[in-house]
Amino acid sequence: MNQRDLNDLLQMGKLRHAPCSQREFGQLLRAGRARLIDARNQALALESRLDIAYKACNILALAAFRWHGLRPNTSLPLLLLLPCVVDTDVATKKILARGHATDHPESVASVDAALVSDFIQVTMALLFKVEALGPVVSSGDTYSPLHCPADLPCANDDQPSFRHLAWSLKQL
Repeated sequence: MNQRDLNDLLQMGKLRHAPCSQREFGQLLRAGRARLIDARNQALALESRLDIAYKACNILALAAFRWHGLRPNTSLPLLLLLPCVVDTDVATKKILARGHATDHPESVASVDAALVSDFIQVTMALLFKVEALGPVVSSGDTYSPLHCPADLPCANDDQPSFRHLAWSLKQL
């Protein structure tokens, strides 16, 4: 994911600029945390735990996008677009993609204890990263999500582009 891909999503109307309040951001963090706690409940079936962790991950991804002043207009798989707003390594991307692949009823991907454990760990790491973003930048500040600071992964052109996400999901 690079800055051009983010701009493309904005131009296509898939994302839009929308200021975020600290209250909204806090509510998303609380919802993500609550689901993450539920996902760690070993009394639940593996499929249920993965489903809950997947929802927690999506909520936390939404929180990261909202912190950056972005809101999806469609049901984009935000967790697959995380490299633009949160530092994400290759192993994490693969786990997120596997979790996303198992979330669809037509999926033939199997759910095993290792995937559930890995997905929960990735979601916990995401929670820490989203919390580390700090307070929401007020609308009066000059920060623009279209001009990400150089240390954000979205400025790195060597990451996979949005156009290739569907293809790479099929390859897993």
